[in-house]
Amino acid sequence: MAKSGKRDIQVAYVLQDGPAKDLSFTLRQATYRGNGEINATNSGTDNDEIRFITSYPLDIL
Repeated sequence: MAKSGKRDIQVAYVLQDGPAKDLSFTLRQATYRGNGEINATNSGTDNDEIRFITSYPLDIL
């Protein structure tokens, strides 16, 4: 029986000054390797994700 495995890598950067101060960028890569068996805790399939996330705080109150 093969083992399943997971790996997550994340890099983030926040602008320190200028008109877009505090704007943040995050690049996240996730890899999941299933073991081929489908059960309650394992989908049995391999998944790869790459996400690019931007965030900007708003002071509305």
